[in-house]
Amino acid sequence: MSPKPADYLQNAEECRRLARMLNMPEHRETLLHMAATWEKLASERKRNSGRAVAAKQGTPLVSRWPKNE
Repeated sequence: MSPKPADYLQNAEECRRLARMLNMPEHRETLLHMAATWEKLASERKRNSGRAVAAKQGTPLVSRWPKNE
């Protein structure tokens, strides 16, 4: 089973928790960067899962044809 956005967000929170425990700024910054990356992945996963649902339902996400006005 593929990871869910909540799994990625949990990883981000763990990175932030670990960052708070560190005294070395460069390591803390690395973990905060990792947290931001996990959050971006969660956002992308959520967006892509919406597309997968639409595809299964046969619902287009955007119109392929311009509207004639």
